[in-house]
Amino acid sequence: MLALRSRPNALRIEVWDTGVGIEESKLEEIFTEFHQLLPQGTGGRQGAGLGLAIVDRMVRVLECKMDVVSRPGRGSRFALTLPMEKMCEPQLSKPSINTAQVFAKGFAGAKILVIDNDLSVLESMKLLLERWGCSVITAPGGEAAIAYLEQTDEHPVAILAERA
Repeated sequence: MLALRSRPNALRIEVWDTGVGIEESKLEEIFTEFHQLLPQGTGGRQGAGLGLAIVDRMVRVLECKMDVVSRPGRGSRFALTLPMEKMCEPQLSKPSINTAQVFAKGFAGAKILVIDNDLSVLESMKLLLERWGCSVITAPGGEAAIAYLEQTDEHPVAILAERA
């Protein structure tokens, strides 16, 4: 489940899952690159073990706050708190995208642009997002991303970018 909660001067994004849960002593481990906790009966390794490491890195770069609460056998809740700035007038004359409508039924069909100079990260993120039903465009850098955006009228609803 995905929840967006308004807070004074902040937006809290919560992701709830009903998976196997994580023991408190292992919560830090889930943010390690290429590391996955694989409880018995889960069928083995899935994915590259990059998702939460990337999220953790983005949270630190953006100087945001994230917390995790998990109960073995019940699932987990990941919460990210983003500071909000005062709204300003859009500079583009193109109509804006209503992301609430786009994501109302999950990520299926959402067009996402991923920018990273590490090709293995690009491929891993592409595979992960496609598994979630997204339409993914990858770019190995800002120039390639700008070139793509200038050539299309179908702009992404979200951009995941490595910090330069």
